[in-house]
Amino acid sequence: MTSAADRLRSRITARMELTDERLDRRLALFTPVDDAVGDLVSAIGREFAQGFNDTLRTYDPAVVSARVDAMEDDYLAPFYVEGAAMALAAGGTLYPGRARTAHRSLLTTLPGHRYLIFAGWGWWYAVRPFATRAMRRSPLWRQDGLFTGLGIDGMAFATCFLTATPPRFDAPCPFPEPEYETLWLQGYGRALWFVAGGRPEVFRDQRERLAPRSRPELYAGLGLATAFAGMRRMRCVPEAPSEQEAERRAFFQGLAFGLTARREASPRSFQRFLDHLDAPSAGWVTTVTDRCLQPPERDTSLDGGYVSWQRRLRDELPLPGRSA
Repeated sequence: MTSAADRLRSRITARMELTDERLDRRLALFTPVDDAVGDLVSAIGREFAQGFNDTLRTYDPAVVSARVDAMEDDYLAPFYVEGAAMALAAGGTLYPGRARTAHRSLLTTLPGHRYLIFAGWGWWYAVRPFATRAMRRSPLWRQDGLFTGLGIDGMAFATCFLTATPPRFDAPCPFPEPEYETLWLQGYGRALWFVAGGRPEVFRDQRERLAPRSRPELYAGLGLATAFAGMRRMRCVPEAPSEQEAERRAFFQGLAFGLTARREASPRSFQRFLDHLDAPSAGWVTTVTDRCLQPPERDTSLDGGYVSWQRRLRDELPLPGRSA
């Protein structure tokens, strides 16, 4: 027999769901450069929403893992996991007995998706009340590893994706700390790949309104999304969309991070991508992802050491050869 608490939980869950109608209204505000980009963004958004809605109802990391393991095409699986991670954060008050260990269980069973789990966790803080204060106190900072700061990246992405107003899609950083601003701009740069739909003028507009010291972080996010979300469309290593040395290096560092995340989360899709590259490009991708798969231990800095590691790799990673 269904209890009163279960009925209340079902009603709240239904109100929180990311329905097709809600998603379609938001996607209609984006301006993809062509139908192929629009279709890819839509497919990613729907997979995220499916992961969120399914997990909000079950609140069971084991169900998420089973669904991911059963997927024949692993390309969209990370976005399902990202949505599930948001649901585990959003549903914490609905399932208080399971909330404390939910994300840790997901990180244990799906370690290759850890980047998306932390980013998805951050999505919740883009929509919950007292977001900035809540993020500072979030239990995500108590997790192990270098990548907990990606929660702020995810918070920035979600702020832009869910609420920023076109055509500029402004999403200013609410954190004064430089480390948090770096993570925010990376997430914001990722989101611009989605909401701007491949239109460089939107990205350039945002770049021009940033201080020069902050611009590379936007390019790092753009590179990350180009690789992770757009890998299926890539037939070669793309050119950096800037001639500025710092911005070029940031873009390729982001590209390397995105490809590394793909290599871990979607190994079959990554291998197909690698097999279609020419030898020099495949060699570059292998070299930089090998390097990115060797992160240091988390340190005691505010962001856990992610930003300093990112900056170090930005200087160390080789740049790909320019196309003839």
